[in-house]
Amino acid sequence: MEAAPRMIDHDLRRAVAETADVYEKVRHVIPRIEWAVHAPLICRIRELKRQRNAVILAHSYQTPEIFHGVADITGDSLALARRAAEVDAEVVVMCGVHFCRATPRPRPRWPTCSRYRTRP
Repeated sequence: MEAAPRMIDHDLRRAVAETADVYEKVRHVIPRIEWAVHAPLICRIRELKRQRNAVILAHSYQTPEIFHGVADITGDSLALARRAAEVDAEVVVMCGVHFCRATPRPRPRWPTCSRYRTRP
């Protein structure tokens, strides 16, 4: 029986190529086969950040693809809260942990602030 040819989608190839710098940072913890799942998502998040003038803050405990792939500012909860006060962006996304003591508070110049929890 003949093996099926390996078909890779053009968008996936582009996403993998655009995120090659990130993969170099995380290749010791994320296998290449799994990178095909993360790369398109990282590309899309980066695109949305540009479109919406967004900044992503990520706690040190976040997964490698978030911490290295999409975060603009990283650190522990106190450092993130302090740095968030200096951010000049229309959208601020906080990728934190449920036990954060210090969290960024909405600033008056931020037009709206919505809080979403990823876990109950």
